[in-house]
Amino acid sequence: LTIEENKILENGLDYVYPTNKFDEMAFISNVKTYFVNVLGHCTDQKDYSKKDADEQLIYNLTPIQLHYANKIRSICNNFRCNANQIIDKHKKGTNEVKLVLKDLAKDKSIQIVRPDKGRGIVIMNKTHYNNKMYQILNDTNTFKQIEHDVTIFQEDKLTRKLKQLKDERFITEKNIIIVDLPSSSISKFFPQKDQISRELQSNIVYLISCSECDSSYIGKTIRQASRRLNEHGANIKSATVAKPLHVTTNDNIDNLRRSKRNKDKIVKYVPDDETEIVDEHKLINSAIKQYEIINNHSINWNEWKVLTIETQNTTVY
Repeated sequence: LTIEENKILENGLDYVYPTNKFDEMAFISNVKTYFVNVLGHCTDQKDYSKKDADEQLIYNLTPIQLHYANKIRSICNNFRCNANQIIDKHKKGTNEVKLVLKDLAKDKSIQIVRPDKGRGIVIMNKTHYNNKMYQILNDTNTFKQIEHDVTIFQEDKLTRKLKQLKDERFITEKNIIIVDLPSSSISKFFPQKDQISRELQSNIVYLISCSECDSSYIGKTIRQASRRLNEHGANIKSATVAKPLHVTTNDNIDNLRRSKRNKDKIVKYVPDDETEIVDEHKLINSAIKQYEIINNHSINWNEWKVLTIETQNTTVY
């Protein structure tokens, strides 16, 4: 690495450089919320959502309240001014650092990771790193592939439980704390995971087009896209779930190893011997398959698109 690159990385991957912008709208909103909470009065209705559209918020402030309201305004103005000055002061340097990190991230021959302990940085040969990771993940006694996203059920369970607690008034809006996320650390420039291919993505809204006309189909799936496409009729003859490739590794590479604490734990990663066969009835009943049969058209399975990634359980119309 160059002297400049070493200097930038010496603080570790968790170091956060100053932000380049001041979110003024969020700042004003937070100050207003604070002011209203101090006064303890928003509207004549108990629930703020029931406030009439034409209802005006009138605060009958006492002289003491007016005095401290002016103090709050003065403090906020000074804070906003100082924040913008600091941002302008560090903006050029931060932009230069980002350019250096982006150039360093383009070097595909190395992998930059955190050490097991401490704040340092470990730079490894990319090939050796990948081989050792494949060696660990291909251990059938430790890893096994899971066929569904286990977090979806848990997230839904947690959401329903929180809603129940809110309906029972066990928790209120006062129990909810809004946490502002800090700026991204420099570790975002050196991801340790490969980008997920579109066929393996889940919770997506997708578009499939006809090869012979302008017709298209928009759908949503919470499972991997490849499974859903197979149910639509893509690659019917070989509609099975593919196994991950195994690679030959060098057993002498000891840069990476599983800790003793996790050595005997079983993690599902590698699939079972049996493959998943798509139900033929699902293929026949698929709207896309019916369209192909009725119109004698072919579907462009190779150029389907991911329109968006859904973070919430919404309905596609």
